[in-house]
Formats: sequence, structure tokens, C-alpha cells
Amino acid sequence: MATSLNSLLGGLYTGPSGVSGYSGFGASGFSGAGTSGFSGFSGRSGFSAISGFSGFGGSGFSGFSGAAGSGGLTDIVIREFTTGTAQTYTPTAGMKYCIVYVTGAGGGGGGSDGDATSGGGGGGGAAGGTAIYTYTAAELGATATYTIGGAGQGGNNTGTNGTAGGNTTFDPVGAGPLLTGTGGGLGTGTGTVADGGAWAGGNGGIPTGGSANIIGGDGDMGVGDTTGDFGRGGQGGASYWGGGGRGGAVANTAGILVGQVGEAYGSGGGGGAHFDIITGAAGGNGAGGYIYIVEYL
Repeated sequence: MATSLNSLLGGLYTGPSGVSGYSGFGASGFSGAGTSGFSGFSGRSGFSAISGFSGFGGSGFSGFSGAAGSGGLTDIVIREFTTGTAQTYTPTAGMKYCIVYVTGAGGGGGGSDGDATSGGGGGGGAAGGTAIYTYTAAELGATATYTIGGAGQGGNNTGTNGTAGGNTTFDPVGAGPLLTGTGGGLGTGTGTVADGGAWAGGNGGIPTGGSANIIGGDGDMGVGDTTGDFGRGGQGGASYWGGGGRGGAVANTAGILVGQVGEAYGSGGGGGAHFDIITGAAGGNGAGGYIYIVEYL
């Protein structure tokens, strides 16, 4: 709201006419400076125009809007590899960084065999280890070379040992580390059992190169007892991705039961079992190695 200076002063100065007296500096002009002329200072009521400064209000500084963000993530891409030797991985265009999981293959379970009055079970194969690392685009480089470890084989029905799982590797051309998922150890076979006993499972693979290195689960031992009338193969070791194959189990009645293959990537195979029978049981194969990559674009 505009308010005049005169109204603020209570009307003390009452007219604008005196200002015009300054139009001449001649003697007659000074007559304008008479008492009546001074009353003209009330003309300052014109300063009410100061109300025009309302246009200088700070509303013009409404604030600086923030700069639009840039460089954020736009997508996530999953890449998986279950086979391959010295193969080339090429990241998706625009990848900013990726998380790589490298898992060795599982070991095979031991086989079981015996005479007509014995019980026994092969040891379970162990799981491969898993190495995990987050690469920037620069650390990874343009490509990486990978190899998937082959599954360990189960021992046969003559009671042979299983075989160890193969190593899985991931080797970038950039400055980032080589990842190795070491394969799981073999399950021990019973040979030809004349009486009961216990047979060792494999040792879990110990991975290298990752910011996290997760050791594979050991295989369980196989056991058998003629007096107790049973034979049981060891359970295969569990990997980062899940459980291993079940071991065979036979009790009270003559028979065999083969070990089961590893269920999850990199897990171990179960040991075979027999009781009171000449025919033996094979161990289960381990599961193959695995590479799992999460790309962030």
C-alpha cells in the first residue's frame, strides 16, 4: 500500500505551489520565498512515489534450480557362463562396473564295493570355492578370458575314488585381479570292503583373487558297518549356490544305492553305498563350475 509523506506528518505542510517560486532567481523570484511560499514544501507529498520501489522486491531471486544429475545407472544386465575353455567375455557397451562371481566345479563322490557280508559307503565330493570381485570398467578392460571348470567324476562300482573338480578362472585384460574358483576335492572310494569302516570326503576348494573368497563345503565321510547292518555314502559338499548330491544309504536289507550328482553349480557329488552284496555302487558326479556377472550400465 502507498503512503504519502504528508499524511505521515499530519498535514503540517499544505500545498505544492511554493516550489514553482524557484523558477526565477530574479528579485521577483524571491518574492516566492515569502512565508506563504514556504508553505509550499508540503509539496513533498509527491514522495509518495517511493511506493514504486515495491518493484525492487527480492522476489526476483527465486532461487537457483539444481543442475540436472548425470552419469547415473540406466540398466542392469545379467551374464552367465557354464561351459567354455579360454573363451572371451566382452562387457555390454556402456558398462560402468560389474560384479563377477567365479565358482570352481564340484568333486565326484567315491564309489563303494564289498563282499557279500560287508557294508560301506564312499566319501562325498567337495564343492568348488567362489571368488567375488567388483570391477570398474577400467579395471576390467575391453575383454576378459574365462574357463569353466569341469565336473569331478564319481568313483565307479568297484569302489574307486572320485575325481576332483576343475578350476574356473576369469582373467581381465585391465588392471583388475585374476579370479580363480578352485575345484572341490574328490570323495574317497571304499575299495573292496571285507568289513565296515569310514571313508573321507573331499576338501572344499579354496578360491583366490576376490575381494571375497568363499571356500567350498567339504564332502561328508562315508561309513559302513557289518555288525550294524548298514552302508552310507557321504553327502556332497555345498557350494555358494546350493547343496551337493545325496550319498547312498542301505540298511538291514542287502542292496546298493548310488550317490547323487551335485545339485547346485559347483557342488560335490554324493558317495555310493552298499550292504551285504557283491555288486557295488558308483559315486555321483560333482556339478560343473560357473561364472555369474552382474553388469551395471
